[in-house]
Amino acid sequence: MSGAGPGSSSVGLMGLGNNATGQAVAIERLNTLVRQLEGQVTFLSEQVRSANRNKDELSDELVRVTMELEEMQKQASRITGLEQELGLLQQRHKAALEMLGEKTEEVQELRADLHDVKEAYRDQISELLGQLELSRQANAH
Repeated sequence: MSGAGPGSSSVGLMGLGNNATGQAVAIERLNTLVRQLEGQVTFLSEQVRSANRNKDELSDELVRVTMELEEMQKQASRITGLEQELGLLQQRHKAALEMLGEKTEEVQELRADLHDVKEAYRDQISELLGQLELSRQANAH
């Protein structure tokens, strides 16, 4: 390991004791590194669990939204059918209104004709009554 300072060679002024101290320092550094890595593993494991929870929530949301979309598509197709039906009903309504207008005109014309016929009968009856009266007066003399 570098950075241990002078005398950290395999056999220095201190001899074997210095080498044992270097090994202890190296082991301590390795232990510290292992704890750091374990902390990172724990942190990353928690991130994975959190990501999995998010994935599950998003999957549930996707299922819900997909079901809503399918329902809306059904309603949209139903609306399309209703719009077509409305168009047909509007055409029939328009045709019925035209027929009603024509029939109303016919009724008005027939009423006018009936009024004219009544007037003609009244005139004929008045004329016949007048002739009958004249004939009675002529027979009475």
